[in-house]
Order: sequence, then C-alpha cells, then structure tokens
Amino acid sequence: MIAQPPQPPPALNVGRRSHLRFVLGALVGALLGVIVLGALGFFIVDDLGQRNQVNSVRGSLASAQAGASAQAAADQDQIAALQSQEAADQQQIAALQSQVPTTPDFVLAAQGWNGSCTSDSCFPDATFINRGQAGEAVAVFQLFAGSATSGSVLASCSAAIPFTPANGTADATCTASSANLAQYWLDNPSGQVDAVAKVTNP
Repeated sequence: MIAQPPQPPPALNVGRRSHLRFVLGALVGALLGVIVLGALGFFIVDDLGQRNQVNSVRGSLASAQAGASAQAAADQDQIAALQSQEAADQQQIAALQSQVPTTPDFVLAAQGWNGSCTSDSCFPDATFINRGQAGEAVAVFQLFAGSATSGSVLASCSAAIPFTPANGTADATCTASSANLAQYWLDNPSGQVDAVAKVTNP
C-alpha cells in the first residue's frame, strides 16, 4: 500500500481563494472606475471644446452679419445718392435742351440795296444770321415813301433764305415793284425810299 502525501486543510484553501477573488474584484473595480472617470473627463473636455468652438463660430457669424448689414446700409446710401445726382443731372440736361432751338432762327444782320431803283422797281437785299438749327426761311421787304416811321408802304416783295447751317449767314434779295411806287417816282423825282427787311422763320 502506497502512502499519500498529506493534503492541506480544506478551510485554509477556501480562505485563500476568497481573498484572491476579493483582491481581483477590487482591482477590476478600480480599473473600471478609472476608465469610466477618464471617459467622462474626456467627454466633458470634448463637450466643452465643442461648445467653445460653437460659441466662437457663432461670434464670428454674428460679427460677419453685423459687418455685412453695415456695408449693405452704406451701399444703399450710396445708391440713393447716385440716383439723386442722376435725377438732378437729367433735370439740368432737360433745362439745357429746352434752350436749344430745334428750328432755324434767322435774324437780320445788315440790309441795303442791290443796285439803283428804276422808274417802277427797287431791289432791296439783306444779310441774315441763323442763330438756330440748320434750315431755311423767308425774307420779306417793305418799301416806304420817305421813312419807314412816317411814310406809307409803296411796294413789297419776298425772297427765300437758302438752307443755312447753324450760325451761318445768308443773303436774300428781291424786286419790289408796284403802281404806287411808279407814281411816287413820277411825283417825287428826287424822293427817297426806305426799305425794311423782316424774316419769317418756320
């Protein structure tokens, strides 16, 4: 018969195992606590960082919006000023255009005679300046016995003023004859005749 080695008492073996389990459980619990606390700390820090970033973005956005609003207001003011200036310019242009003639405007520059009178005719002529736009007009001559201020009309005639550019000059002449003029020369061989030239613009 083979002898068996002595075995430890059962109560002692069970006590050691319980103690080991307790230590392992404490270590595992402590480790889990550390992990949980670390995770919580990370999430808290990360959340605070994200909040800071969000707040920073919001601040930048608000600042940008305020700057854009101010710029938009300044642009609107400038546009309003330009529109007001444009309206004033248009009024000034219209006022200037109203002063510019759209038709010819001939005025008398000088008048005289185109030769000597005959027994029944005279030949008045005149020079006209066109103060308006290019065009033509009609010159009308009246012959007075003695003076235009006191004499009677003896004869009249008209002549076309040719097409003349703006600020240009043109001459017109015609032949004025009538029975009254012939009778005047018969009655006043040394008499005088006065001519008055007028212009009829379109």
